[in-house]
Amino acid sequence: MKKFTNYLFIFFVLSLGSFILPIRSDASLALPSFQNLASNLSSPDAIAQFIWRNFQVESDQVQFGTEDRWQSPEELLKSGRGDCEDFALFAYELLKAQGTQAYMLNIYSRGAGHTVAIFREGQAYHAIDGTQVVRGGHSLEDLISKISPYWKSAALVKAVKGSGHGMILKKIIRS
Repeated sequence: MKKFTNYLFIFFVLSLGSFILPIRSDASLALPSFQNLASNLSSPDAIAQFIWRNFQVESDQVQFGTEDRWQSPEELLKSGRGDCEDFALFAYELLKAQGTQAYMLNIYSRGAGHTVAIFREGQAYHAIDGTQVVRGGHSLEDLISKISPYWKSAALVKAVKGSGHGMILKKIIRS
């Protein structure tokens, strides 16, 4: 009988809790603001981990019905879904908000493209490649090879705020 009473008590407490604590149907109410993230994600590793934990990969074709669309960091936070350009732009903007000089890097190889956010610490180049940080490129070419061994060309890009695209600062052709 005591066991039954304990189960009944647990059931009552759990049921009561669901009436007292309403469940939010609007997931966006729980989203952190981009500004809060910029001050709380204090390292490239923290940024990559946040991307890994909070976003899912989905192509622009599936999500928007178009081949290429860059989401703003705020749009990505709201949708929770994006592709490499969206993740790179998100990381790029967070790095910039923290005072780190950052760029986006478009990498092209065998008919495919990929985009990452890059930054320097000391003399080495590093990239936030979606959910991981690729470290230790002694040159841009070295970093690109660590990310995509069969790359053909790349473009160093600065995002143009509000435009949905970037401005090419430097083209890199593999020698």
